[in-house]
Amino acid sequence: NNVTRHVRNKRTIVPPFKTACYGKLGCFHNGPPFYNPISNILPLKLVPLPPVLYLTRYYFYSRRNRNEPLLF
Repeated sequence: NNVTRHVRNKRTIVPPFKTACYGKLGCFHNGPPFYNPISNILPLKLVPLPPVLYLTRYYFYSRRNRNEPLLF
């Protein structure tokens, strides 16, 4: 099983690992090896938000369209 367990105050804590899948971008998992219960810098507890929320636009310039980009 792909769950990291650690003991704090004599209790076993199982963090809620999540997986988020976004089509061609693939799947992202916040569990091991990215989860580190001891580190204050890591653990990464979040998975990325859906790409549609970022409203990313790609502006493509070429020799033909130097002044007006193609938008993707």
